[in-house]
Amino acid sequence: MGRHKLKQIDRLLFEDEQGRPVAFQEDKNGTIRFLSSATNPSAWWEKLPEPDQFKDVGPNHPYAEYIEGLQQLEVIRGGREDAFRPDEPLTRAEFAVWLARWLGAAPSAERPPFADIAEHPEAGMLKTSIDVGFVTGSDKGLFEPDRPIARQEAASMVSRLAGLIGHPAKQAKLAEGSSPWAADAVANVVGSGFYGPDVKPSPDGTVDYRPKQAMTRQEGAALLYRLATASLLLTGSEPPGTKPD
Repeated sequence: MGRHKLKQIDRLLFEDEQGRPVAFQEDKNGTIRFLSSATNPSAWWEKLPEPDQFKDVGPNHPYAEYIEGLQQLEVIRGGREDAFRPDEPLTRAEFAVWLARWLGAAPSAERPPFADIAEHPEAGMLKTSIDVGFVTGSDKGLFEPDRPIARQEAASMVSRLAGLIGHPAKQAKLAEGSSPWAADAVANVVGSGFYGPDVKPSPDGTVDYRPKQAMTRQEGAALLYRLATASLLLTGSEPPGTKPD
C-alpha cells in the first residue's frame, strides 16, 4: 500500500526518498521475492498476487483502487466469480470487521457486551473491535450490527482508530449536518483526506460529507484504504497487520 520512489545505486540496491537503503533479493529462479528496507528493519514484507477482480468492479471503476487494495490485503474477501455490490449500503458489523481485519486482529472468544451481537456470525471480531476501542454501541444500548452504517458513524470508528495508531487529528471546513457527537470525527476524516470520489469540496473549501446518509460499500472501502495509506506514510512502514505490495 502506498508508493515509494526508489533510486537505483547498484544491481539490487536502491535508496528511497530519504536516502535510506532498500535491498532486493532473488530466489533460485532469479525472481525477486524478498525485500529489506532500512525504514523499518523489523518489518516483514511479502509480494502479494494481483487480486481477482470482482465481477462488478472493473479496472475503470472509480473505486477499483480502494476495493482491490483491501481485497489484496484480505480485508475484503471474494474474487472473480463474486459480486462486491459497491453501491449497496455497508452494515455496521461489516465495517467494524473490515477495520479489525486490517489491524490483523484475531477474534475474541469472550462474550460481547451487546446482546444483539452475541449470536452474530462475526461476534468474535466485533468483540475484538470493542476491546481495541474503535467501536461503541448505539444510543439504544445495542450494537445494531446489520443496520446500514451512517457516514458519520463510519467516520467516528475511523477517527478513533486513527488516534489509536498515532495519526494527528485534523480539521476541515464542513457544511452543517453532523450530529454533535460526530462533528470532530467527521472533520478529522475530511481534513485527513480519508475519502474517495464521494466527497467533493466546494470552491470555497467547504465539504458536505452527507454525514447522516448511509455509507455504501465502495465508500467504506475508500475510507479504510485512505486510512491505511496514511498510516503507511505516518510510520514509514506498513500499517499493523498489513502486507505491503
